[in-house]
Amino acid sequence: MKYTGIFITLLFVLLCFHLHARQAEPTNISLSVKNASVEQVFKEIKKQSGYGFVYPSGILARMHKVTFSTMKASLLFVLDQLFKDQPFTYTVIDKVVVIKSKGNDSGQPDQPITDNIFIQVRGKITNEKEEPLHGVTVAVKGTDQVTYTNASGHFSLNNIPRGATLHVSSVNMETYELRIHSQTDLAIRMKEKVRELADVTVMVNTGYERIPKERATGSFEFVSNEELERRAGTDILSRLEGVATGIIFDRRRLASNQTAIPVNNVTIRGLSTLTETMKNPLIVLNNFPYEGDINNINPNDIENITILKDAAAASIWGARAANGVIVINTKKARFDQTTSLSFNGNVTIGEKPDLFRYPSMTIADVIENEAFLFSRGFFNALINNTTATSNHWNQHHRHENSHSTPHL
Repeated sequence: MKYTGIFITLLFVLLCFHLHARQAEPTNISLSVKNASVEQVFKEIKKQSGYGFVYPSGILARMHKVTFSTMKASLLFVLDQLFKDQPFTYTVIDKVVVIKSKGNDSGQPDQPITDNIFIQVRGKITNEKEEPLHGVTVAVKGTDQVTYTNASGHFSLNNIPRGATLHVSSVNMETYELRIHSQTDLAIRMKEKVRELADVTVMVNTGYERIPKERATGSFEFVSNEELERRAGTDILSRLEGVATGIIFDRRRLASNQTAIPVNNVTIRGLSTLTETMKNPLIVLNNFPYEGDINNINPNDIENITILKDAAAASIWGARAANGVIVINTKKARFDQTTSLSFNGNVTIGEKPDLFRYPSMTIADVIENEAFLFSRGFFNALINNTTATSNHWNQHHRHENSHSTPHL
């Protein structure tokens, strides 16, 4: 009877420990999946129970899709249903479900993916110049454990299963993976990601058709909107100056108060005609010849400009293209284009005019100037000339002398 009482007491204690363990296990998991992936079920279990999953890379592709339904079941019951027809089994260690293989084709059991030993991993991540990288993502593959490097490039992860794989990623850097065995202090050097730029096709507009620049047989100069915005100016020709090659802007014939360059002061590779009326380059606006003043076109409305420089333009526009063609394309709306607002300002600084100043000479200055010219023989040719011009000059001076006679 004495030993019977001791046995009953031990059995009661073991039963209490078992009940306590069962109570600690989550029992409110509800799932209803049909032909769902195991990864999707893992996420739902973690969301409802807080238990994480540890597994090697590539294992999810080898697991079959599952179909089952349960209401307020325990975690172990749900896991048993999940792994019932799978080639893997599981072990629960401190709120972590560790997945391991049941065996291989030869019948020999495989080693588990972890030896149930958890370690702390620290390290520093740098680039190829050994400069620390800030904000690099360091994640344990197959789990939800993730951290980021600080300003000095250091990171730290706790409770990492030995044998797990670290996934290191960052913007503009090559992704790096490292399997952890017994290393606790890591030095990871990442490489910059090399990206191949997409092919860019530059289209030139001849005023008749749009073709790729490499297919153009003649000499073309393509000026985009970005290049036009690099220079400040209130007219198109001022913005083309210094941007397009092969164009000469003659500012010698501009008036003192003239800022805009007229089109007749522009030559493309010199003059090719002798007539005064056809020496200007032809202006084509949106595929139509433009007869107005080019300075009246708002440069902010220009999308791009193509300049035709050689005789190939004559095959399109005839003799009017002998001195070159300036093809202008304005901005156009496109389908599904978002609304945008832009602002561009130009400031021109000039001398303040004196509206009350009138350039004139006094009578004394005029007489002094005429006397000086007469003393130097400036009017001798006109005086000795007996033609009508001379008589006209004498009458003109007699009219002046009637008002004032200089003292010589």
